[in-house]
Amino acid sequence: MSEYEEVVKRGLTNDKERSLFFDDIIKNGNTTTLEALKKMIENQTATSKSFGAMSLKDLSKVGGLNLNIKNILTEEIRLKPSLILPSNIEKSVPTEHLLRHLARLSRVWSKNSETGRRAFIDALLAEAVDIAFHGRVVDEKMSDDEDGDGDDQNVDDVEEEEDDDEEGKGPLRVFTDVDLKWQGSTMAVSGTVDYLLGHIETDDAEEEIKDSYFIVVEAKKEWPEDAFVQAIAAGGALLRRRQASAKTGKNGGVFVVLTNATMWNFYYIDKEGVVYCSGDPITAAHTGLILTWLTFFLKGTAAISPRASMVSMKEEEKASILNGINDCCKKLWVKKKKKSSSRLHP
Repeated sequence: MSEYEEVVKRGLTNDKERSLFFDDIIKNGNTTTLEALKKMIENQTATSKSFGAMSLKDLSKVGGLNLNIKNILTEEIRLKPSLILPSNIEKSVPTEHLLRHLARLSRVWSKNSETGRRAFIDALLAEAVDIAFHGRVVDEKMSDDEDGDGDDQNVDDVEEEEDDDEEGKGPLRVFTDVDLKWQGSTMAVSGTVDYLLGHIETDDAEEEIKDSYFIVVEAKKEWPEDAFVQAIAAGGALLRRRQASAKTGKNGGVFVVLTNATMWNFYYIDKEGVVYCSGDPITAAHTGLILTWLTFFLKGTAAISPRASMVSMKEEEKASILNGINDCCKKLWVKKKKKSSSRLHP
């Protein structure tokens, strides 16, 4: 890579601007443009912050994540739900297996650390993905025999189907402790995300496939006031990565979950960068409601990008879910206009 190319790559993150500078410097040999770009880099060295070090104000900085945080600006506003469950989402009922498992954990497992609390979170995520998603809420193309008797397919059939699969397809799965970063023009953010959910076939969370994730889950031991900022920062980084990708750039937003296994909050960041919040935290006693929220997020991932998954979803269902996502998001700072009365007054 030449000096010119390196400067252009380091100094600009917008593809259109990069192309213009590249043409002017490389093709036209314009050294004035090169020197101006070098000076810009010196003056606008990107600030680097971890997700945990981000402030609420940092989330909205232009040149960084550039998120609209009006729905989460104060504690009073955050307690008001700007994100609600769509009416067409069926209520989830926890299985007996999950209830017994959670009861056992409560008897024998300490929540003295984040690791201890993640045992409870693991159980709920596994239930939501494996039961509420795989084959119940939406139809999933089975690569194995559906009833488990081994009679539906033979080895040759499976191999042939795998060969025919489009590249990048895979079942929805949960990945843990994934490094994630985003480089804006003036701010870089990075950190390790506790859980990322996406339709990925490999067990390795390679850098080039990280834009295939949809859901960020941040686990905490306590419930500190600023915990949501870290979760939103990770979600914002994922959103901007997806938008920078030629493969996923036109798709919708991302989903974020914050929990300490005792309380749960749910967030959605739309493609414009507006953050929406489920409001008052949901307690662990409401297992069914927590699973319903997770199911809503899981269905959202399938509707936003069904071609990147093994999910078969009818267009009507996809449209219903997408409309549901739009309808359940409220911009609390926008005042509703009063409808004028059509009655005639004497």
